[in-house]
Amino acid sequence: MAKAQDKSKMSKAWRMATLKRSIPIYLMALPGLIYLFINNYMPMPGIILAFKNYKAKFGIYGSPWAGFKISSTCSPLRMPSLSPGTPSFIMWYSSL
Repeated sequence: MAKAQDKSKMSKAWRMATLKRSIPIYLMALPGLIYLFINNYMPMPGIILAFKNYKAKFGIYGSPWAGFKISSTCSPLRMPSLSPGTPSFIMWYSSL
């Protein structure tokens, strides 16, 4: 029983020493993690808001979902297609 306790204490001491040794690496990773948080997670309410029927009374998370009403207005069937001459124009322009 005493060996198991000694082993856990040694394991804990080893983990703490490893943690202290790794502090510079964590500090170097911190600006990158802050950047990812700001640019990837801060815009999420705006992305959610794009697909909601926003009512100020209910807020962003309380407003009802718009569902497919919004996506059907942006569907490729309603958007004008590229003119048939566009690919040939690109080929001609790139050959210059």
